[in-house]
Amino acid sequence: MKPNEENTEVEEIQEAVIVSSQSVNPMELDVTQDLLDKAGQMVKSGLLPASVQTAQAAVAIMQYGRELNFPPMASFVNIFVVNGKPSLATKAMAGLLYKGGVRWSVLQDYEPEFKEDGSTRDYVTTIQMIRDGITNKFSFRYTDAARAELTKRDVWIKYTKNMMYWRCFSMLADRVAPDLLLGMPDAAMMMDVTKQNYTMNEAGELSISK
Repeated sequence: MKPNEENTEVEEIQEAVIVSSQSVNPMELDVTQDLLDKAGQMVKSGLLPASVQTAQAAVAIMQYGRELNFPPMASFVNIFVVNGKPSLATKAMAGLLYKGGVRWSVLQDYEPEFKEDGSTRDYVTTIQMIRDGITNKFSFRYTDAARAELTKRDVWIKYTKNMMYWRCFSMLADRVAPDLLLGMPDAAMMMDVTKQNYTMNEAGELSISK
């Protein structure tokens, strides 16, 4: 690799992190070619999640993780680069919200709504969050997921109730505490939008699938 190409890679990483998060201080990034080389070695080692394919992605994830006070390995587990943009696992969102003083309760957990004739009209999940004494409530319905063609995806078919909960949670979290999340969206939501395959077990743990 030529020297000017190395400088270009470093500058691209710095620009991507600075543009994506206004709270990042560019003087603290210290993205060097040595860091890129080490990140590349980590990728080649096979010890990182399969979703981290390049040194550039690894560095970006570590930098965002530092902004969120995540240790490096926790960053790789909880931050995903989807379509070139960083996003958060929903369980990581929950941890950040709780640490930031947000509290929540589940009012409806994939519960049926009935028509006047007694037949099932829909299923709904409703979550309530309280931050600084202000209460916000949000509902996500199965028909909402169906309109977005989510219910055709394998992970939604296998874990419908769980996916409904986490989608409702992340959409409400984005409204209540975007600052605590550095404006990063739900990784599962981003992968649904980009039609990328992933799995999420009943514990809410997210992983990329081929």
